[in-house]
Amino acid sequence: MKNATKNSNDSKFQKLLDNNKFVFLVSLIAAFVVWVAVAMYASPDEKTTISVPISIDMENGVISKNSYQIFGTYNNTVDITVSGPRYLISKLKPEDISAVAKTNDVDSAGISNLPIKAAVLSNSDEVSIVDMSVSSVTVYFDTLESKKFDVEVDKSKLSESVASDYVIHDVTPLTTSVTLSGPKTEIDKVNRVVVAPEIDGTLTKSQTVDTVVSLEGSRAVDTVSINEYIHFEEKVKVKISVWQSEEIPLSVNIDGTADGISYSINPKTAKFGIDTEQADSIKNIVIASVSASNIKDGDKMTVKASSVPASEYYSFENPDASFEITFANSNDSE
Repeated sequence: MKNATKNSNDSKFQKLLDNNKFVFLVSLIAAFVVWVAVAMYASPDEKTTISVPISIDMENGVISKNSYQIFGTYNNTVDITVSGPRYLISKLKPEDISAVAKTNDVDSAGISNLPIKAAVLSNSDEVSIVDMSVSSVTVYFDTLESKKFDVEVDKSKLSESVASDYVIHDVTPLTTSVTLSGPKTEIDKVNRVVVAPEIDGTLTKSQTVDTVVSLEGSRAVDTVSINEYIHFEEKVKVKISVWQSEEIPLSVNIDGTADGISYSINPKTAKFGIDTEQADSIKNIVIASVSASNIKDGDKMTVKASSVPASEYYSFENPDASFEITFANSNDSE
């Protein structure tokens, strides 16, 4: 009975062997298995390049002790070329590789060049790193410093931008102070914040303009570079008050009875900057007030422009000018 069953099975197997389709299918499967085995274990290693984010090792004792931070930007990725079997290489992702910038040699604040240590996190025995686009990264370490500075306006070139018969009366920064923040090393270099108005064309009226900001050191010749590490309000505007320039007659105010009293002023006119809205109403400008009872014939007095009371509507173009007043008193000669 057993022999009959065996013969029956052998007969079925023989029929399968005689079936060309079955033999073809078995051969195809066997060939695929052999191909996979060869591809996985017998094919030569392949290479691929992966962009990997760089992390900064902040465990250095100097960094933690001084509370150093990283300022500015740095190259935060590295292209890493790896070699290994195709079936492993094709599956690698950036998170499968680490790239750490080591801070072992950082011993003070400032710019440091950190070496990058890269490693394959999985299948490290079969996949190796053969090249990196960069071997180090430059980073600025320092403590954070914030300092407030008053804004100073550089008016030195404004006169070149004013139209003929106009003068600059005043320049007022709309932002009177700025706070700089950044690495202590950089902030400590700054002593003054100076803004220069940006003029487009010729000034013939009052206007508000942007400025160019300069950071200066303890000496006027020391200019501190505005760099990516220092942060502050980028735009500081100033209001430029433009007045009309006019030659105006001068006068003296005589208190009391002025009969028989006269005077002459040398020079009898002066250049003034006048608020354009008030120009038509100002006919002369009083530079002195004298009591009639104190005036003797032939009296002289000198008045300096700087001693004349200030006005919100006009000002001397030359504050150093002086004027001589000569009085005549016919009453005194009788």
